[in-house]
Amino acid sequence: MHPELVPHADLLVTVGDPKSSRMLERPRRVRVQWRTYGRDEVTLELDQVAAAADLVCVRQDRGLPDPWNAWVPAAAVKGG
Repeated sequence: MHPELVPHADLLVTVGDPKSSRMLERPRRVRVQWRTYGRDEVTLELDQVAAAADLVCVRQDRGLPDPWNAWVPAAAVKGG
């Protein structure tokens, strides 16, 4: 895929919103190995901001006022 054709190609794919989740009292730094919308497999250090049964929500700074929040499988995250 050509990143210049997909402006969000570097963002992590979100698997959707869980039915129930909890915000963390404060973000914690985690390492995420997951895929992007550009179809690349990446490893990033990001802040985890929420959790659900088998998912975690990570905040990805995208250089804009609002960060990208992606729900990813808990198995894709190694905690710090």
